[in-house]
Amino acid sequence: MKGVAYAGALLGVVPLQVTVLQYLAIGEVRPDLCLALTCLVGFVVGERQGLLLGLGLGFMQDLVSAGELWLNVVTKGVAGLVAGMAGRQLVQTTPLSFLILSLSMSSLLGLVFLFAGQPVGALAEELVTLRSILLPQAAYDAVTAVGLYWLLAKRFRSTLPPDQVEAGGTGPVWAMK
Repeated sequence: MKGVAYAGALLGVVPLQVTVLQYLAIGEVRPDLCLALTCLVGFVVGERQGLLLGLGLGFMQDLVSAGELWLNVVTKGVAGLVAGMAGRQLVQTTPLSFLILSLSMSSLLGLVFLFAGQPVGALAEELVTLRSILLPQAAYDAVTAVGLYWLLAKRFRSTLPPDQVEAGGTGPVWAMK
């Protein structure tokens, strides 16, 4: 069942992002659903699954984009790995911890994409882009990721026994207060 979900994510998320999410754009900023899903899977399921999903989604994005080759593969894979390592180190995961993680990952990936292949002398022009596009992009990505987290947490919380939900849970990470 997990394999079907991952295959569906690999084949469905990138076309969804390219077609439907353009209508959710605020200005020129659209949420990066691939990054949000990669961070979510890494954070909740584990670093290996986050890494593999990130590599796959990054590859799919590189196939349909005209950007630097392999840049999405590397950045999304690293994002899934880092999110998984961060999720493993936390005693109790909360939406706030996931918000901070996804905001940080989106900001770092935005910086990598901003400065990839740019000469060092073009720094002044890039600072305008940093303030006007990169920071709103990171905030939009983080809100999207936390929305996915809450949506899935609400779905999985109902499958836990009531004593685990009320106690804050020794059950799955999805059990939030």
